[in-house]
Amino acid sequence: MEKALALTRLAPATAPNRSHWHAAVAHQRDGNTDAAITALQEHLRQTPDDAGAWMHLGAALRRHGRLDAALVSYQRALRLCPRDPAVWSSMGRLWADLGQQEQGLRAHRRAVELDPSRMALRVDCAHALAEAGRLDEAERHLDSCLRQEPGRQDLRQMRGRLRLQAGRLREGWEDHEARPEAPLPAALRLLPRWRGERVAGRRVLVTPEGSPAETLWAARYVGMLARRGACVSLACEPDMQRVLASLSAHIVSVQDSAVDAGSFDLRCPLQSLPALLDPRGAAIPDPFVPEPPAPEPWLRELLSPPGAALRVGIAWQDPASPQAGAGLSLGQLLPLALLPHLRLYSLQTGSATAELPGNGAAGLVTDLGSRCADLADLASAIAQMDVCVLIDGVALHLAGCIGKPALGLLGGRAHWLHGMRGESSRWYPSLRLLRQESPGDWFEQLRETTALLRGWADVRSRRV
Repeated sequence: MEKALALTRLAPATAPNRSHWHAAVAHQRDGNTDAAITALQEHLRQTPDDAGAWMHLGAALRRHGRLDAALVSYQRALRLCPRDPAVWSSMGRLWADLGQQEQGLRAHRRAVELDPSRMALRVDCAHALAEAGRLDEAERHLDSCLRQEPGRQDLRQMRGRLRLQAGRLREGWEDHEARPEAPLPAALRLLPRWRGERVAGRRVLVTPEGSPAETLWAARYVGMLARRGACVSLACEPDMQRVLASLSAHIVSVQDSAVDAGSFDLRCPLQSLPALLDPRGAAIPDPFVPEPPAPEPWLRELLSPPGAALRVGIAWQDPASPQAGAGLSLGQLLPLALLPHLRLYSLQTGSATAELPGNGAAGLVTDLGSRCADLADLASAIAQMDVCVLIDGVALHLAGCIGKPALGLLGGRAHWLHGMRGESSRWYPSLRLLRQESPGDWFEQLRETTALLRGWADVRSRRV
């Protein structure tokens, strides 16, 4: 909404020189934020009372990550147009970026109060309420929006996530079906969807969707489908094939162009299985338990002798996260290496492994993750740990699947699978969840992690 606003709001006709304004709009359309900011600043030197330009500038500065400057720009716009709901809504999003949720909620509520008929403002307010954990109030906003526009599948999908996060699985699964289906080859799209009818003896292709972590979570339902008598095939990415090999299903590569639609009778998206197999949300199936391969020679060489020190596996970024920079930095976990009687092993995969050589961590952390060819190798490395300290992502789900004790460090926008509160996981009994007290602040989680590891390492040292 903010981007659309920035591209459509017009400069006032009284502006003495509109060349900088037009240049800014062109730069924004081209995605050149730096040039847009410069042009807007020049325009505002000539026309300081242009509230729309201050809004443009605030939006551009926010996209550029200059949040304090964006706040000043929005405040200037608000001073000029104190009853403009769009300004209040933009302020609400910015306050959330700054970690000031209550300020943000007040701004969003003020926007809705000023123009309760505008759908986009109510949806933005619902998003803000959901991120603040006000699930009931967020759902009320979404209910009112859906009464106005009952065909909005995106709103149903959002409401479904809220209900699932609150543990209301029956209602959540129903709304979760409003999500768009992942792209498929044309031949596979022609296969009829399985809708929960009798499936014994039928050949069902379970199609992939979601992140690798979500695939590991949902894999528990593939076994349930096989137990109904279906001949199940599961399509997945190549780096997941070995780790999923012990499922009661034939594993098919999504990159295999030779997959023949004639080999199947039905198809079903992976995350639709819960709604079809357990529509009442009455039971939580046990996690799928992969069979980690035996440690490769390189892994055995890098591990400390058993019992010599507590082996602690760490991962600080989710390689599949759409949010760049989500999670921690390696530097925030490095102080754990100073604790006696333990040794840190990196289970990090993806681009974040680049932090290891540049962080002076070579003597403090042993890198395992960058040597893992696929998730089966990563599962093998996790299995050799005594305990893990992991950001939410595929490594945390792997630890939960194989029953490895792990501390899950959850950010302010935790996945709905982890619910809203509590240290235990309904999906993975071996996990202990540590939640942020305020968005972006990892201090308390790291303090508790340090205390727990110190205690466990001391117990280990007394046993040796």
